[in-house]
Amino acid sequence: MAAKPPPRPPTTPTGPSTPPAPKPRIPLELADAPTQRLYLFAAFLLVQALKVADLLAPAAPNAAAASSAPTSLLLDLINSSHLLKWIAVDLFAVQVVSWLRVPRFDWGWKALWLGRIALVLLDWLCFGSWTFSASMLLPTFLKSLFVSYVSTGERSTRLSKVLGNEHSHLGGQYTVHILAVSTALLNPISTCYCLSSAPKPEPILVPLILNNTAPSKLTYTLTSFTDPPTSQLITVPSSALVRPSHAAPTSEHNEDDDLPSWAVVPAASSAPRHRLPSAARDPSDPFDLSPSESLYYLPVTAIGSVRLESVLDAEGVPVRIRRKRGVEGWEETKIVRCPRAGFELKEGKKEAHRCLAGVAPESWSLELAVSGQEPLNVKWHSKEGDSPRRKSDGLDGIVGGASTVKDGIVRVPMNVSLVRAGRTTYFLDSVVDGCGNEVSFAGQSSSDSTSDSTGNSQAVVLSPSKSSKKARPVLPGMVDSRSVVVHRPPEIAFAGQCGRGEDVKLLQGKKTTLEIRLSGVEQEIEEERRRLRSGGKQGEDLWTVTVKFTPESGKSTTRDVQTSTSVVKLDVQEAGSYEIVNVKSKWCAGVVLVPSTCTVVLQPYPTLLTTFESLYDVCKSEIGLVSTLHFTGVPPFTVHYDLIEHGRGKPRTTRQKKRIHSSREEIRIEPGPGEWETRFVQLEDKWYNNVKLPAEAQYARKQKVQLVGDAQWRNAKQKRVVHSCEGETVSVDVELKGTAPWDLEYAVVGQPKQLITGIKSTPHSIDIDIPESIATRGGQFFLSLESVKDGNGCKRPLTTASDLTVEVQRTKPTARFHGLEGARSVVIREKDSAKIPVRLTGNGPWTIRYQPPPHPSRPNEDAPAQEIVAEKHNVDINLSDPRAGVYTLLSVRDEFCPGDVTETDWTISTLPRPSLRVEEKAGVVARNGSIIRKAVCEDAVDSVAFAFDGKAPFKASYTLSKGPQPAERHQLASIQSRADLTLYTGSAGHHTYHFTGVGDSLYTDPDAAGLVAPTSGRRGLLRLEQDVFPLPSASFLHGPKHGFCVNDPLASRSGDDLILKLEGQAPFEVELEVREEGHRTPKAFTIPNISSKEWPLVLPLNLHTPSAHSISIRRVQDANGCVRLVDSAVTKGAARTSLIVPVAEIASIAPVLPSVDACVGDFLEYVVQGAPPFTVKYSFEGKERSVPLQSSKFSRLAAEPGQFKIISVGHGQDQCRSNEVNLTKRIHPIPTASVQQGDSYVVDIREGDQTEIIFAFTGTPPFTFTYSRRKPQDRSKDKTVLETHTVTDIQSSTYSIFTSSEGTWSVSYIADAHCSYPPARQIDGASRLLKN
Repeated sequence: MAAKPPPRPPTTPTGPSTPPAPKPRIPLELADAPTQRLYLFAAFLLVQALKVADLLAPAAPNAAAASSAPTSLLLDLINSSHLLKWIAVDLFAVQVVSWLRVPRFDWGWKALWLGRIALVLLDWLCFGSWTFSASMLLPTFLKSLFVSYVSTGERSTRLSKVLGNEHSHLGGQYTVHILAVSTALLNPISTCYCLSSAPKPEPILVPLILNNTAPSKLTYTLTSFTDPPTSQLITVPSSALVRPSHAAPTSEHNEDDDLPSWAVVPAASSAPRHRLPSAARDPSDPFDLSPSESLYYLPVTAIGSVRLESVLDAEGVPVRIRRKRGVEGWEETKIVRCPRAGFELKEGKKEAHRCLAGVAPESWSLELAVSGQEPLNVKWHSKEGDSPRRKSDGLDGIVGGASTVKDGIVRVPMNVSLVRAGRTTYFLDSVVDGCGNEVSFAGQSSSDSTSDSTGNSQAVVLSPSKSSKKARPVLPGMVDSRSVVVHRPPEIAFAGQCGRGEDVKLLQGKKTTLEIRLSGVEQEIEEERRRLRSGGKQGEDLWTVTVKFTPESGKSTTRDVQTSTSVVKLDVQEAGSYEIVNVKSKWCAGVVLVPSTCTVVLQPYPTLLTTFESLYDVCKSEIGLVSTLHFTGVPPFTVHYDLIEHGRGKPRTTRQKKRIHSSREEIRIEPGPGEWETRFVQLEDKWYNNVKLPAEAQYARKQKVQLVGDAQWRNAKQKRVVHSCEGETVSVDVELKGTAPWDLEYAVVGQPKQLITGIKSTPHSIDIDIPESIATRGGQFFLSLESVKDGNGCKRPLTTASDLTVEVQRTKPTARFHGLEGARSVVIREKDSAKIPVRLTGNGPWTIRYQPPPHPSRPNEDAPAQEIVAEKHNVDINLSDPRAGVYTLLSVRDEFCPGDVTETDWTISTLPRPSLRVEEKAGVVARNGSIIRKAVCEDAVDSVAFAFDGKAPFKASYTLSKGPQPAERHQLASIQSRADLTLYTGSAGHHTYHFTGVGDSLYTDPDAAGLVAPTSGRRGLLRLEQDVFPLPSASFLHGPKHGFCVNDPLASRSGDDLILKLEGQAPFEVELEVREEGHRTPKAFTIPNISSKEWPLVLPLNLHTPSAHSISIRRVQDANGCVRLVDSAVTKGAARTSLIVPVAEIASIAPVLPSVDACVGDFLEYVVQGAPPFTVKYSFEGKERSVPLQSSKFSRLAAEPGQFKIISVGHGQDQCRSNEVNLTKRIHPIPTASVQQGDSYVVDIREGDQTEIIFAFTGTPPFTFTYSRRKPQDRSKDKTVLETHTVTDIQSSTYSIFTSSEGTWSVSYIADAHCSYPPARQIDGASRLLKN
């Protein structure tokens, strides 16, 4: 059984301590996550495709069963098996997906249970035993459109097609209009309008509301505002009026996008904003039109007062003019010139520049001017630099005086104070005149400041709109924005070294740079950068700096430096004084700060002065020199010198250098024996590099160094160790230098000196006697060199030579087996490895000899000795597959001497192996050594006893061979010494059990060495063989070919009717069971000695009741004595162990409703008694038809008028037929009713008049109909019924009424002597038959 998978970690990380998510079962290296998800999705689709195929497959198990027409019990059993099968498959699939842990498919438990519930619900919907029709969820009007039925003519048709629609039975409507009084109202919200100043302004559109009429033409009077005023009468045809447009808004967004649709007209362009009067109605829809009112716009292209004089409708009838009364009489619509504003350009430029100087702020005039109907209000805002913040300001109630008005333009004196440096821009926002007309400057362009484009065309009423490129609210010659830039005077001073008050060093032949810094210029620099980024050209520099130069000798000079940056780099190549005289910009003069003067001095080259002195040893031999150095310049100094070796062919040069931090230094040079020349070649200080020194005598010195005598111990730093095995002296080496021969003095520390003379070669070996006190017991002593005399006769003391340390050791090595007395042993399993611990003393490496125990096959012979080499004091003798017995330690030797051995014995013992034997009664031993077990039947219980010997728990391994199949590996485990092996009888065949090994708690791996063969068997072979007989089987090869009738015997009627198939060893004995549907107690029958394997069923039983009978196989036994008990609920493959025998009685049919008359669209319904399927024969209009029926209900849709008659009814294939049937139905057509011959008729009448409405009918009198009145449907969508009337017992085909009420008249119900429309019988209450 597979282990339960670990719980899934939480999906939401909780921090660093959250455990990692479990890895997928299939490694991602083998198949990545998308591939695994693709395979799972493909497998899911395959399972669903198999499910659909199973759903669409025939319900009967085979053709025979289908032909026998199984009852509902068999269908329920089949559907139940399908349902359980697919539920098990889907639940297993969900479990597999969860177990695989594929990324993104590793759902939580909630999602898994939701998936299981959804799949089980889907399986129940597909294979469950339930009844459902999709039409049950459809409304009545949709059922008639999509559900098809079988008609009396055996054609599939829809009920809606048979019944028709409402217009085919209830046609036409009669609409009556009562004419009302017509009125006209101009400018209903009393708004004052303004006209643009453009040369060809677009007209002003004044709203005109008409009630209950459409105009043909109108007349209005236009009176000017001049003194004296002039008037003119203007006539406008209806074609010149403008109707509102409800076009969708454009994608461009501005402040007017939220306007109502009534404010948009086809010629919409730019217009000013109009303020509604305080007494106006809802601003979102100021007109508040009623259903009878319509909106028009009157275009006006002149300034003045407009008065509506007359309006004529389409018939030439005058329309009554409605007027409003104002303070000074009847109101008239005023149209004035739109307000304008602008900034004058007195200096000719939009941008002015000022210099910030002093403490008091400077004043600057905006030069504001306005024009329009007084009083005027103007608003503007200002922005400083690129800041998004804006400061709003404005003036209200501007009225011109004699001194401020010129050409209708009012000039407003407006000054602003300049207190901060930077750019400030002033923008006009809007201007409002005395009538409330507001003009916005948002989006206006002032690039053309001199053109007179002052018009602002107006095509939107009461609202602003998009700006026109041809009309701007800016006064001619003016602009809508102005800027002033306030500059801060620049400040300048020296920076860097000069700023710190230091002199600047100028190197000879070089240049240096002086740093000058400007402050307070950040704004100008940023402005220049912004101008260049916006595409401006590189202009002249922003500042000019004047610098005065005074040399150490000569006249002073000045020069100007141009710059556009805050830091100025001034290159100089002469020493002297540099002074900043002045700085200025384009707009302001600057200020010179301190320090304003900088001094540049010339730095001289460094120099070197040298002296040399020779170095001598005790024998007055020259061994080197000392050089004294004197520097001028700035430290640190670096001096470079060459050591040149002569006398060995071509001179060899070595370059040396030394860094010096003072002005005087000594250098000691000892190059060694030979001819040498020392020469100083190069000098450096803080300021200058690579200053070459001339090839003069003061910088060079030659000398010859002699070779002198010397001596030292070889490897004096390493300790010399002497062991007793090597004798009583020690040999040491000494290395000598100088001219041979040498005389050498040395001494053992603490003893007199010793002299060796005439040494001719180096190195020289000396044998030293070990002191007696150390030679016997060991220790250490020291050797020292005293003096050396070379061949030149010069004797030198060796005071610097190191002493040599000599150590003497006198110990012998030892070896022993580690462990206490009696504990030097170990117990192991056979063929296991073992370790014997050994402890050593002395100096490694050691050579150890030991002797293993004798070989078991030769116990009287000693085994050969073994030898190992050890590097450490604690070692183990590693033995692989050691022999049991005593191991003896023979000898030991370390690096220098042989040693002694103690505790020389070590014992190794082995544990006994387990064994396995079979009981003697298990079977008979064959010639091949196998135990032959008695044969048994399939699925019988059989076991064999085995005995274990060893230490529990035990286990034995064996293989099971089932006939030709590959052998299977198994294990027999037990905690006791006796165990029973249950033999496999699950399948028939020859089974062989071959034991391969046995193990216990000590020998955990089973081994064949412990297998004990039975008596007279083969040594080491433990094998068991057994034959298993198959169980017999029985199934129905053929079911009933036809159904049975009442009183028929239950027996096979042909070679393919009720045939029983048997498998096994003949003869057979079969037990059958017959159960009548609805009865608990079945009847059992036992048939012995059946020799044939295909037996026709013959039972001593007659069928007396018209109900289904089930035949089931309960038991079958063959000649081997094997018995199979059959469960009919469990079916293996296609084998059937039970079947249903239908028994039918004589079929009969009766109508659901006793009435003889029916209508087109009705369902003709009958109930058939008997066992389905049935065959029904009927005739319609003289044509006979035979129809198969699978249920007990028979229904047909009456699709046309005529006579319908049932002739006969019987079971499937005309069995048990009833021929004396005579049921007749008369089908009548549906009546119709129409208004004015089915047309939609509209009539207009005056108040007090009447009109006649005529209704027409078709069908069989007498008629009954219902008519109703609604609001006029051509003007209103309100379906509310205002009145309803029903008239009965009409014997003629027409009927009329008179009315003076306004509305739409129509018929809602019609009935004749037999039928009605809409049908009185609801569709949902009738039984229906879908198309077969």
